[in-house]
Amino acid sequence: MIRKLEDIVIYTPKEAEKELQGQEGASELKRLLEWQHVKFSKVYMLSDCIVGAILLDVKIGGEGLCYIVPYYLDRERMFLVAGEGNKEKIKEMLSKAEQDQNAVPELSFCGLLEALLVNDLEYMQQMEEDCYKLEENLLGSLIDYVEPTKQILSCRKHLLAREFYYQQLADLTDILAGNKNEFFSDRALKVIEDIGKRADRLCGYVQTLREYLVQVWELYEQQIDVQQNKTMRILTVVTTIFLPLTLMAGWYGMNFKYMPELSSEYGYWTVMGVAILIVIGEITYFRKKRYF
Repeated sequence: MIRKLEDIVIYTPKEAEKELQGQEGASELKRLLEWQHVKFSKVYMLSDCIVGAILLDVKIGGEGLCYIVPYYLDRERMFLVAGEGNKEKIKEMLSKAEQDQNAVPELSFCGLLEALLVNDLEYMQQMEEDCYKLEENLLGSLIDYVEPTKQILSCRKHLLAREFYYQQLADLTDILAGNKNEFFSDRALKVIEDIGKRADRLCGYVQTLREYLVQVWELYEQQIDVQQNKTMRILTVVTTIFLPLTLMAGWYGMNFKYMPELSSEYGYWTVMGVAILIVIGEITYFRKKRYF
């Protein structure tokens, strides 16, 4: 009997097929085991049982690791199907859920659904704080042209995965709440509907963060534009400063025979002094206009 969620039996695929051999749901379970490479939840509401697969999210070190876990549920028993390598991780996730479920399989199944959202609000709040820190770093320091891009794209990709996770969970609870085969009691249906509402709220939370991250991306592009504009302004000022000197060099580089300055004793120093005065005058003007 199931006294707590860790007590839910987890079979290997071969053990599960043997357990259901010749029974209702065996063909559906086999089909799900063949589809394990597809990462989404699925449910078959049969006459006396429910067969399906849950996208199980195990959060480790701030990352969500997803496993597609087939399950079987009737009025007497419930079990999950997973490979040997995933059993311990799944049991660890189940151990973090509330342990007030009784031995009724349908309520144990509801407890499993609740376990899918354990600490998810805190998890999303941490992601929100990470987005805030990213924005502060963009505003408060010089931009690295590579690293912020990687961080923003990584956050966008992760948020997209979270949105899909909550959306498919909400769709799953909608199907279960329909109770086509009248399998669930009123108490279980209420729990399932509450889980669906929580998944919808979390999905909305993710969408808000995705919109916020778009604004952070736009801010990043604006910061790059500002930095590039500063660079172009400096280059423009330097070019403008030396433009008159280039004109003077070109003018006096013509070397006509009767240019008066060529034979003057102080011609070189006069031109040099004029050039210096021009540079000083331009720098003073540009600083007054706050061009740099």
